[in-house]
Amino acid sequence: MPVYILELCFTVGNTVKLKLWPVPKFEVSMWAAGTVSIFVAEAGVRMLGKLIDGGLKFAPQKTEQQVCLAVNYWLNTFTWECGFVYRTRRFRYSGRRRWAGKFSYDFGGWAYIGEPLRVVFGGSSEKLLVKRCTSMGAAAAGGAVALGTQAGCPR
Repeated sequence: MPVYILELCFTVGNTVKLKLWPVPKFEVSMWAAGTVSIFVAEAGVRMLGKLIDGGLKFAPQKTEQQVCLAVNYWLNTFTWECGFVYRTRRFRYSGRRRWAGKFSYDFGGWAYIGEPLRVVFGGSSEKLLVKRCTSMGAAAAGGAVALGTQAGCPR
């Protein structure tokens, strides 16, 4: 008489991302998953969400009289998602360019059973942080003065 033992797994984690170039961004998120596994399939509950993400947005503008640079910040508040997921083992072939590939019997990616529940608190906002403008004549004169006064420039 075969006896099957179910493996129960619970994982929790978080991520903190900070990107400085080319556009500054940050994100803080968390996730949790509980799964039960048998040899050929896994099923579980997955919850994940972004606590906060935001960043800066640079918006240069040029008119006939002036040049402006606006710096806006954007902020997306809490989003949360919860759903039931599953995955199965399959025979897979992972090919390679120069040598023969290999066959394996592995789990594929996770897929939702139905639609997950998604909740958004607070929504998204974008607001002006600072805006600086200068006239075209002043910008051209400033650039010419800066180019003419560089150290080591042959005259």
